[in-house]
Amino acid sequence: MSKLEPMRAAAVGLAACCVGWVGCVHEPPVTASPGARASMEETLTVEQLDDLLWPKTDDRWEPVTERELVALESLVVMLLERADAGYFGAAKLARAQRLLAETGLELRVVEVRLDPNGALEGESPSESLWVLSEPPGDRRGRGSYVFRVGELEPRRRGRIEHLLQAPHSRFDKYTGEIALGLFIERDIGVQPPRALFVNSTHRYRQFDGTRELLVPPERNPADAAHQADHPLARATALALRNRRLALIQLHGFERDLVNDDPEVIISSGALRPSEASEGVLGRLRAAFPNLQIAHYGVDAARLGAETNVQGQAARTARRCFVHVEMSESLRQQLRTDRAARRRLAAALFGADNQELRHGCQ
Repeated sequence: MSKLEPMRAAAVGLAACCVGWVGCVHEPPVTASPGARASMEETLTVEQLDDLLWPKTDDRWEPVTERELVALESLVVMLLERADAGYFGAAKLARAQRLLAETGLELRVVEVRLDPNGALEGESPSESLWVLSEPPGDRRGRGSYVFRVGELEPRRRGRIEHLLQAPHSRFDKYTGEIALGLFIERDIGVQPPRALFVNSTHRYRQFDGTRELLVPPERNPADAAHQADHPLARATALALRNRRLALIQLHGFERDLVNDDPEVIISSGALRPSEASEGVLGRLRAAFPNLQIAHYGVDAARLGAETNVQGQAARTARRCFVHVEMSESLRQQLRTDRAARRRLAAALFGADNQELRHGCQ
C-alpha cells in the first residue's frame, strides 16, 4: 500500500469514478475503506505512464470551447492546490467532479514503479501521482497534466514550487520522455517539481488533419507554446497567476555546426537574463563541464523564446521562466543515462529563494 494512502481517499474516490469514462456521472464518496482505495488505484511502470500521456493512437486538433477551457483552467489549479495535502474536502470534491465532466478528460490516481535496477539506496521505489489526460480514443490536443502528490522533500523555504513542461513533445524529439524521466526523479537533493504539463497533439497538426509547418509559429493552432488560447497555455497562465510557481520548459533544436552552435541554450524568455536563468546556467555548466552551454542574449543569438506564450504569462504573473533548448546528442544521452538526468534535474530545480525572488522581474 502506498505511503500516501492515508491522505488520498477523497482524491481516489474522484478518480475512480472517472477512469475509463469521459467525466463522472455520480458523486463519489469523500472517504473509502483501505481495500476500496487500493482497488481504485493504478500501478504503472514509467513506460506505461508514458503510453498514458502519449497514447499510440492517431492524434488530431480540434477547437476547444471556452467552457471547456475555463473548466480545465479551474481543475488544474484545484489539483495544484490540493496536491500537497493529497485530498479533497466534500465541496471541492463535488466541484472537481463537475469540472472533470465539462473537460471530457480522465483523472487517475497512479502509483508509478521506479526502476529497481536504477534506484539508489534509500530511494522511494514508487511515486504517487494524479494524472489528468485525454481518453485514448478522444485525443484532440487538450494536453496531459501530472501532479506529484504529498509534501515535497526537501521543502524549499518560501514554498515556491517548480512546474516542468515539454510543450513540443511530439516534435522536439525525446523531450517528453526526458521531461517525464526528470519529473519522477524524486531524490535529487533538491525540491522536485510539483507538476508536469505536456502537449498531446503534434505542434503542426492542422484543423484539416494534415501536419504542416506554417510560418510564423502563431499560425499553427496546435502549437502550445505560441497559442495563448491553447488548452495547455490557458491552464498554465491561470496556474501561474494563482500559485507560487517557477516554470522550466524543455525544448530540442538542431545544431548549426557551421555557426558553432552550443549544445544547450538557456533563456529567460527575454533578451536580458534573469536570476533564475543565470542560476540554471551556472549549475548546468558545473554539472556538465564538457558541454558548450550558452545564454540567449549573452553568447547565443537565437532560440530565445521571446514569443513563447508561457514565458509571457510568467512575466505577467511575476513568475520565473527558464527556457532550455537541448541538442539532439544531449537528448539522446539523457534518454538512457540516469546519472546525467539526475544532474540535469538538480541543475534545473536547484534554485534557492534568492534566485526566485520577486518573480524574476
